[in-house]
Amino acid sequence: RDHAALRPVPARPYIVADRFLRHVAKDCLVAFDANLYSVPAVKVRHRQLVEVRASAATVALHSTVPDVQGITLLAVH
Repeated sequence: RDHAALRPVPARPYIVADRFLRHVAKDCLVAFDANLYSVPAVKVRHRQLVEVRASAATVALHSTVPDVQGITLLAVH
């Protein structure tokens, strides 16, 4: 009965990412997991709150407020 309910494994793997909130330092760096990650100076201000989305392969930094085009992605490391 269980075997009939199983579906095939998806072609694209499901990416699991943890999310954290961090502040941007005055040198445009974000401290996360004993590392510093840079964000573009033209897109952020000092002490701005950003969301860190960390997966096994990447660390993505997103603004908590979208820009005029609706984009929140600031940088991917």
